[in-house]
Amino acid sequence: MEILADAMPDKAAIPRSTDGMVDIQSLLRLLAEQVVNAIMDEEADQLCGDGANSRNGYRNRTLETCVGTLNLRIPKLRTGSFFPEDVLERYRHQHTQGAARRGEDGNL
Repeated sequence: MEILADAMPDKAAIPRSTDGMVDIQSLLRLLAEQVVNAIMDEEADQLCGDGANSRNGYRNRTLETCVGTLNLRIPKLRTGSFFPEDVLERYRHQHTQGAARRGEDGNL
């Protein structure tokens, strides 16, 4: 439960709408973003726990959710890789300009 306690924003950071009421959707987005980032940090720390590996910064990625766009900080490792397959799909690159113009039969 420490992760959830650390993820709670302080009172000044709670998003509010123009009438002063708490903006629930923005609050949920903020909490989800903080919780997912904290979980990924903990998973990366566990991979580095035996001292054979160490952290090497973060990669920034976005994730579209029902509460809005989350800005994720995916930990990088010095050796090997860390990718939260259960959270994000890997990026897929388009091959060439011709790939976008091809029909279903593969012809231009």
